[in-house]
Amino acid sequence: MTKIADPASYFENLGGLHDARVEEFIWLKDNSRITICVDDVNSNSLNLPGHVALAGKVVFEEIHSLDAELHIDDSSLSIYDLVAETKGGKLYVSISFSPFGKMSFVCANVVVHEEAS
Repeated sequence: MTKIADPASYFENLGGLHDARVEEFIWLKDNSRITICVDDVNSNSLNLPGHVALAGKVVFEEIHSLDAELHIDDSSLSIYDLVAETKGGKLYVSISFSPFGKMSFVCANVVVHEEAS
């Protein structure tokens, strides 16, 4: 797992993880941690030359102020957009899901594990 030094730039460079299918979603309340596993962190560049599919596990640590509205049914859940910005030493994260849902929270760190899929 790699700690992301600049999460805002990391997620912006990945197109906000647009169209990444959520394979696993884990909220560990006692550890103040959310883990989102996606099929391809580079899904925003799918069908473009040079696209490399990388499955990813994104872990948001020391979560505060979680606000979530999710509707999960039998269809797949994808990330529509993920925006992270640092203000006053805190990381504010906002995630929009497709077909429906949103989540926002404040966290201290983001760590990521990527592997070829």
